Amino acid sequence: METKILVFEDNINVVQEIAIALENLGYKNVHTAISKDQAFDIIESTFPDIAILDIRGADDPHAGIKIARRLNLIRRIPIIYMSANPEDKALTYEVRPNAFIEKPNYVNVFHALDMAIRNFNDVFIDGEKEELLNEDSIYIMKNKVLCRVVKKEVLYTRAEGGCIFIHTINGECYTYSSTLKQFAKYMNDDKFVKLQRSFYINTRFIDSFDKYQLNIKASEIIEIPLTEKGYNFLIDRVNRFKSK
Repeated sequence: METKILVFEDNINVVQEIAIALENLGYKNVHTAISKDQAFDIIESTFPDIAILDIRGADDPHAGIKIARRLNLIRRIPIIYMSANPEDKALTYEVRPNAFIEKPNYVNVFHALDMAIRNFNDVFIDGEKEELLNEDSIYIMKNKVLCRVVKKEVLYTRAEGGCIFIHTINGECYTYSSTLKQFAKYMNDDKFVKLQRSFYINTRFIDSFDKYQLNIKASEIIEIPLTEKGYNFLIDRVNRFKSK
């Protein structure tokens, strides 16, 4: 899935500079706006996966915040604010960003994207790490490009060496640094079940299983080894489903 980025900045030279920087990083679907109304039109026609927003517009000192508010009404996405004035951070209490760029340091856009992903996937409440619940996607860097991964399109994940390998229905494999337990919290979907120590399976795509093997139906059948405990768990789940 090609990542769509909205960039709002009222200076046309600056917005073009940022767009070029993003394109050099590998982002080919960058939408730029130099006014709040242009940004609103982009949101209506091509909803972005991430937004980079100047806090202040030429005719509205809170233009970027209003754009972020419009985005959040539709779907939560990672948001990066920009400002030449560090004190503008105080204006962002209503729609908090996942990262902040101090203008004119646009060369930091890659680091801001990386930070935005981490902060979007993790929210800190009262000093405790909590997952963003009820979101339909997670965000992952692949080859230095931000990717939006739709949760229900994940076939299964496999944990190995401190990383999670995420396999999707379109044949992509993403790598995410996390434990399987923490990743399960990110997903927050009762259609996923943990089987064995390493596998986290989307039950929507289970084609068949027996005492030794589970088959996932994608473009081709994917075979995953199954333990006796995993088999009994699936049998119990099927029986509970039939009894409803």
